[in-house]
Amino acid sequence: MAYHPTDISLRERYCGHALNLKAKNTPYNKDIFQVGVAAHAVLENLGKACNEADEPIPYEQAGQVAEQTTIELASQGRAYDGIPEPPMKIKQALEGKALALKHYVYNPLPPDGLYEEHFAYNEAWERVDYNDTSAVFRTILDFILIETVTDEDGDTYTTAIVRDYKSSWYIDKDMLDNVQRRAQAVCVWLANQVDLLKMQVFSLRSGQCLERLIYTQTEQETLEQWQNDIGTAVKIMAQKQVASPGVSCIGCPYAYCCSYVSELATHGKHTIRKYAAATAISKALDKSVRALTKESPYRDANGLVGYKQKERVSAKKDAAQTMAKIWVSNGGSLSDYIGHLSLSVTQAKRIAKLLAKQGLDADTVLNALSSKSTYSQFGIHK
Repeated sequence: MAYHPTDISLRERYCGHALNLKAKNTPYNKDIFQVGVAAHAVLENLGKACNEADEPIPYEQAGQVAEQTTIELASQGRAYDGIPEPPMKIKQALEGKALALKHYVYNPLPPDGLYEEHFAYNEAWERVDYNDTSAVFRTILDFILIETVTDEDGDTYTTAIVRDYKSSWYIDKDMLDNVQRRAQAVCVWLANQVDLLKMQVFSLRSGQCLERLIYTQTEQETLEQWQNDIGTAVKIMAQKQVASPGVSCIGCPYAYCCSYVSELATHGKHTIRKYAAATAISKALDKSVRALTKESPYRDANGLVGYKQKERVSAKKDAAQTMAKIWVSNGGSLSDYIGHLSLSVTQAKRIAKLLAKQGLDADTVLNALSSKSTYSQFGIHK
């Protein structure tokens, strides 16, 4: 059996039984990933079209490629690792298409890039065909570009841009040193004799790109350590996997259908672990229940589950200015009025950004406007 970086993350975040359930193709709610799946599929086909044309294709043609990809995803579905997946919702396919086309407008895809490149290695870390039965580790990379660069001194070296597209708004530097990124670096390093790896994480929504440079000669020991760690993880996952229900179940996509979690939540004698298991089931079902009740709540004799219209009062955008006029017109001073106002951290950040446009350092301004303190927050923290 071949494992992916996501399998290592699944085993690390939750427990071994999650791998057992994944191996059985146990269904789980994939709605949160579908927009990203669509965006990746469109970008893959756009990249291949650029390769065939030997140049970035015009936007009109890109729109046609994206349209056809969207139709196929929403009508036929796709197959991942040979496992057919049902057609996705039209809205999800369209949103993914829009993200991909937006990216293409500002970042035309080069005609010599590798798109959705498949990697597979056997126990000896020899690259084999992706579907080869000897493969023990597999991964698919969104985008790779191998380039030969000549610097100012006339020295020539090769680089590999390895880009991972994310459909989420938020990306952070931790993503440059997780299991997925290390696996990608190792796979490209083993398959290509390059001097520099440019590991990138790109947000399709915000356009933000984070990058980590890895010089393969000076950081060879690091790459070899990552390779060894992945190899060890694969051997561990090949052993019999056992369940360890409890706090680790929070966030597990299989919590709602795991017999170990259900048993603990129903008959567990340890109150806190029982609470954690019940919370895990609730969180695993939350997105599905929200989707099912979005249009119409579920009702029975005792109440309803779903969305209920409620009224809330919020201040108008010009409330502060209006109140200032009222205050001053009734004999109050502006300085006293300001003293009664409470500035939130969000408002402080907004002001800091405005001042930064005038040349001031935003962090310095924010530090002058805010202070840190500690407090206790109840919950399950992982």
